[in-house]
Amino acid sequence: MSDNLEKIPFSIEISRIIEVLASQIYPSPLALLRENTQNSYDAILLRKHAGQQFNPLIEITISASQIKVSDNGIGMTKEDLRNHYWRAGSSSKNNPEAKSAGVV
Repeated sequence: MSDNLEKIPFSIEISRIIEVLASQIYPSPLALLRENTQNSYDAILLRKHAGQQFNPLIEITISASQIKVSDNGIGMTKEDLRNHYWRAGSSSKNNPEAKSAGVV
C-alpha cells in the first residue's frame, strides 16, 4: 500500500436521503395514512392490554392542508419519540408485551 493514499470523506445530502427513504417506505400518501392509522390502532391495543378501562377512539381529520390521525391509546413518551418515531427503521413494537397485545 502506498503512503500517499488520499482519504476521501464520506458525506450525505440529508434532504436527498430523506426523499429516497420516504419514497421507499411510503410510495404514496395513502401508505403514510395507513401507517399512522395502524400506529393508532396498535396504541389502543397496548392500552387495552395494560388493563386500562376506556372507550377506544381513533379520529382522522382531513382538510385542504393536513391530515391528522389521533387516538386515545397508550401514548408516547419523549424517549419513545426520540428512539423510535423519529428514527427510520426503528420500532417500539419489537417486544413481548407488544406481541402479546397483538400489535402489528
